[in-house]
Amino acid sequence: MSDDASPPSVLHPPSSIDAEHQEVERGLQFTHLMMMVTQNQGLENIAYLKALAEVLIQKGVVTEEELAGPLEQARQEVAELPIPRVRLGEMGDKYAEGEAVEIDCASLIHLCQARCCTFKFYLTKQDLDEGVAKWDYGNPYWIRQGEDGYCVHWDRGSGGCTIHAQRPHVCRKYDCRSDKRVWLDFEKRIPAPMPELQGRPPVANAKIIRRVREEAVGNRVHLMTNDVRQETSDERPVMEGGTDG
Repeated sequence: MSDDASPPSVLHPPSSIDAEHQEVERGLQFTHLMMMVTQNQGLENIAYLKALAEVLIQKGVVTEEELAGPLEQARQEVAELPIPRVRLGEMGDKYAEGEAVEIDCASLIHLCQARCCTFKFYLTKQDLDEGVAKWDYGNPYWIRQGEDGYCVHWDRGSGGCTIHAQRPHVCRKYDCRSDKRVWLDFEKRIPAPMPELQGRPPVANAKIIRRVREEAVGNRVHLMTNDVRQETSDERPVMEGGTDG
C-alpha cells in the first residue's frame, strides 16, 4: 500500500438527534397502523348496525319514522367529529418496467407551472420503507406540502423534483396529458387556468368532517380534491378531483 493512498472511510454512528428522530418516526408508524386497524373495525361495526336496523324495520319491530329523529341527531354528532384517517397505498414495485409514464416535464413546466406538484396524495408502503419522500405527520401518510401548496420536494428555483429518481409511485404513474385540471389542450400546449392554492392542509384534514357526514347517510361520494383517491391500502390510485374547499 503506497503512502499517498486514501485512508479507508470511517462509518460514524448516527447522532443522538438522528437516532431519536428514527425512534419517533417508528413510534408514529406504529400509532398510525393501529389507527388504521381501529378505523377498519369501526367501519365494520357501522355496516353491522346498518344491517341490523334494516332487519328490525323489515320485521316490524321498529319503523323508519321512529328511527328518523334519533338517527338525525346521531348523524349531526358524528359529523362534528374531526376523525383522522390513516392512508397507506399498495401498488407493487414502482421501479418495475413500464411503471413510469414518460413525459418531458422540463419543457412544459413554464406552461403548466408544475401544478401536479400541488396535488394531494398519500404514499405507498414501498415509498414509506425507502424513507425518501416526506409525509405529513398531521395527515399520515399524505405527501408533505409547503405553505405555498406545493410538494416539499418541488424545487422552487428550477421547478424540478429533488427526489425524481425515488419519487413516489403515484407520481411515476400520473399522466397529465388528459387531465383537464392541467391542460385544456395538451397537443396545442394550452394550460388550464391555475387555481388558487390553499396551502398546507390542517392536521387531520378538515374535509374528513364532510366525508363522515356523507358516509353516515349512506351516500358515498369522492371528496378527494386535487387528490389521488386511495380508499384502501389495496387500491391502485388515480388522479382525480378539483380545487380544495
